[in-house]
Amino acid sequence: MKRNGLTLLFLLLSYAVYGQVVLKGMVSSDGGKPVEFANISLYSYTDSTKLIAGSITDMKGCFVLNRVKTGRYNVIVSFIGYETHRETITVRMPSVGNVSTRNFTLKESATMLDAVVVTGSRKNEYADKSVYTFSKEQVQRARFSNDLVASLKNLTIEPLSNKISSIDGSKIKILINGISANDNDLKMIQPDKVLKVEYYDIAPAKYASVGILINVITKQLETGISGGLDASHAMRTGFGNDNLYFKHIHGKHLISVDYALNYRNYTDRKVMGGYYYELNNTSVANTYRDDSHFGYADHFINLKYAYLQPDDWTFQLTFSPNLQDKWEHVNGRTDYSYDMVQISRDSKTEESICSFGPSLDLYLSKVLDNGRELALNMVGTRYDLSQDRTKTETEDSALVLDDNLVLDNDKQSLISEFSYLKHTGMNTLSLGYRYVWDYSTSVSKNYFSEDDYTEYYSKNQSHYLYAEYSGVWGKMQYRFGVGGTYLRLKNNESSYSKFMLNPQAILSYKLSQSQSIRLSFSSETQIPSISQLSNNVEFVAANIVRSGNPYLKSGMQYSAALRYSLNNACLDVSLAAVGIYDDSPIIMSDSRETIGNTAYIVRSPRNAKSFWQYGGFCSMVFKPFKSDLLAIKLYALYLSQNIHKDEGNYTHAYAPLQYTISGRYKNWGVDYYGNIVSAQIQGINLREDENKSSLMLFYQKNKLRVTVGCHWLFTKSKYSSHTWATDVLDHQERSFINDNRSMFVLGFSWNFNKGKSKSVQKRLDNRDTDNGEF
Repeated sequence: MKRNGLTLLFLLLSYAVYGQVVLKGMVSSDGGKPVEFANISLYSYTDSTKLIAGSITDMKGCFVLNRVKTGRYNVIVSFIGYETHRETITVRMPSVGNVSTRNFTLKESATMLDAVVVTGSRKNEYADKSVYTFSKEQVQRARFSNDLVASLKNLTIEPLSNKISSIDGSKIKILINGISANDNDLKMIQPDKVLKVEYYDIAPAKYASVGILINVITKQLETGISGGLDASHAMRTGFGNDNLYFKHIHGKHLISVDYALNYRNYTDRKVMGGYYYELNNTSVANTYRDDSHFGYADHFINLKYAYLQPDDWTFQLTFSPNLQDKWEHVNGRTDYSYDMVQISRDSKTEESICSFGPSLDLYLSKVLDNGRELALNMVGTRYDLSQDRTKTETEDSALVLDDNLVLDNDKQSLISEFSYLKHTGMNTLSLGYRYVWDYSTSVSKNYFSEDDYTEYYSKNQSHYLYAEYSGVWGKMQYRFGVGGTYLRLKNNESSYSKFMLNPQAILSYKLSQSQSIRLSFSSETQIPSISQLSNNVEFVAANIVRSGNPYLKSGMQYSAALRYSLNNACLDVSLAAVGIYDDSPIIMSDSRETIGNTAYIVRSPRNAKSFWQYGGFCSMVFKPFKSDLLAIKLYALYLSQNIHKDEGNYTHAYAPLQYTISGRYKNWGVDYYGNIVSAQIQGINLREDENKSSLMLFYQKNKLRVTVGCHWLFTKSKYSSHTWATDVLDHQERSFINDNRSMFVLGFSWNFNKGKSKSVQKRLDNRDTDNGEF
């Protein structure tokens, strides 16, 4: 009897210690379809704020919660577009094994009213991102995923480039299932294959230099082909955007090609300005008026091959032989005033720049068990740049200034990155290392080299190690990250090493289903480019030259923001207070220097002391009819800018307003893009934003869309700047382009899909974009 009692006691203790089960199941819609990427949260029964475990369903709607103790729990199952499911469950030890199964059903939250889908919010806020899904109406009206992405807050299809951009001017990076993508890649994804879109206005540590990160998550994709063609051209001047794209899947093999051409050829640009300075104890006024003919042709090509083994490993090879051409022809009149002496000269500038930058991108990833993933990315790039600029001034038919810059730049670079990802329920750990090596040699000659070729080289290395962890703590969501950059720069005249720490933190608290507040802090390393470090010198005007600065140092930018967000069926608005601090920012600066035996005003990049900016912004999407029938987007910003440099300090208020008004009715659509310009500090200059006024109307029938519109409606593009630091040089300039005054454009877009298509799930992406242009 005593022995039986001990055995029973042992079994009870074993049950107490090992009374844990694996809770698994499936989340499906009330129509019986699996719900992918739904959130399952297990809370304490006695304390509804205490999170016990969490998970996310896979592509088949299945979830697994490991090591769940037996007992009672509150369960919350949610996904955008569905009603949140709440239930109290009891987890018991099964009679056989330790696996308990529980399935959940979610009801769609959409209801039909007058053929318009009216929903609650289709946006879910997290600590580090917002997640969007789309209504049936939006999916049916969209021809490709670009139309869906462009409907998000702060995003639009910019009318001049026909590409997705931010209305606040932030740098955008687009991913598809983690792989870097361009607009053509998005066009090859059917709208009904978009599961959700992740929107990061503070990008993860590995994308520290990105303003807005968009990650389009697709449903399971299968064999098929897709492609299309876009074209948009002005009727009376040289302006065009053309795209061609095609993707083919055969078994586990993917082949795709896309080509984009952006072309501009403006023949009537007017530039007026003046330089005012003192040199050799003489006051000089140099006023000019130029007539300019300029343009460019950018050819972007991507050839891709991938071998896909779903949920196992992925291999992708991308070759991008990109080519860029720019040209400018300027004829002008320059008037010089030396104290009481007046001189007039004819000026002429001819410039052409050709850059060929082929790159090879290798990507490999492996999915391991327990939510782990490894990825490797290697990108090799070579730039071959040729630049030829001739500037002359003649006085009474006599040549008084002749500067011919000839520059050939050859650059090779290698970017390698390795990352490790681990998902545990609602928590994610990300670790990574990136190594960047580049070597550039420039051969140039001009007036200051006495027409002899001089050689300049630059050799740079950087090591970037980062770690990031995100998760949930009670009612708080968080993301903490830190990156460390060790940089070594070496050139003809200087070399230095520097270590920079890049911390990042985000805390978010959900006040209600539609309201949240977020506190964020981020940092970014600012590394000088090849042209900024160059020792080249060239004429801007008589007595004024421009040069690089081999002694530049890297700077750091720190940003903090407190944001309040409100989101419902009609309104998606964010209000924020922001502060930005730049330590040793790189800015253009003016100084008096002697080159050879001649005194000049020299304009070159230098490190300022600091740059403070603080203020706030309002970002809003307003849909008064709870649909795309009418949508108003605006971004209003106020920043007090305070720059500190050796020559003095300056304070300025920057307050721009960007807005779009869009309407959709059946097969018709109309968009108006506009702004109220404001001047901002850019180094020693106050520079106004480009004015916008574009009205676009389209008609869509199945896969064909025809567009007619007008850019700079009742106006023309205008630009203005002037220096605020006038102790050395006062420069004022205004310019406008007559070619694009009320510029009417006509365009069409057509795409097709046969079967289905696959997208590579790439977690790393790197690209060298510094071609060394001076």
